[in-house]
Amino acid sequence: MKKVALSLFLFCTVFQTAAYDIPDENEYVTETCRINVKISVIPDKKMENTTGRALVSATLTDDEGTPKPQVRLAVTANAGTFICRLPEDTTSGGSESESDCFTTEYDGVARLYLVNIPLNTQIKVTASCPCGERTVSSFATMSISRGKVKHKKRVRPRVR
Repeated sequence: MKKVALSLFLFCTVFQTAAYDIPDENEYVTETCRINVKISVIPDKKMENTTGRALVSATLTDDEGTPKPQVRLAVTANAGTFICRLPEDTTSGGSESESDCFTTEYDGVARLYLVNIPLNTQIKVTASCPCGERTVSSFATMSISRGKVKHKKRVRPRVR
């Protein structure tokens, strides 16, 4: 009976020791973040505008893919202007400020519009934010071009 009680005591002691995570004094834990930028061109169906428009989506996650909400991103572009809503989508009673779209939502995505994009110009959109002691950043590039399609006149040979 003493051997069984001693074995059980040793087993419980070893199990409890292994269950506790004893922190190492030299261990250093850092925060990791990933940011991804995506640009989607908004087509001009009437082909009347002299500039282009696009939807910019910047996704911020941790290293495991979990979204990071309520983080303000710094988003820049070499041309164009950022706005939170397109003029045709804006209602007179809008309560959100223009800076709200630069902050990630619950899904870790900040959605904003880039308008007044010059045609036939390479555009680079960069998004960055602080993460721990570092700053993470990502970029995407795009170009909107418009031209006239020239159709060649086809002449069918006569069959005699």
